[in-house]
Amino acid sequence: MQETTKENPKQFLKARIGKRIRISLKWNVDYEGILDGFDDNFNIEVSSVSEFVDSKMVGKLKRMVIRCNNIRSMEDVCGQE
Repeated sequence: MQETTKENPKQFLKARIGKRIRISLKWNVDYEGILDGFDDNFNIEVSSVSEFVDSKMVGKLKRMVIRCNNIRSMEDVCGQE
């Protein structure tokens, strides 16, 4: 049986600063980029961002801030650090 580690949101984000993540928003838009930081409200700052709509890349951005209430989920992007 695989052992799971319980993390709170702050621990999850701290462990991923400087790493590539994928952020899924509530309306079928995903962003993939390097997590630069976050604030006390869990708004996140991401750089070297690729934008995906319905799984198709539609653009690139140097840097962006995503408000926490728009985020549906976040995950690591494996093998692309």
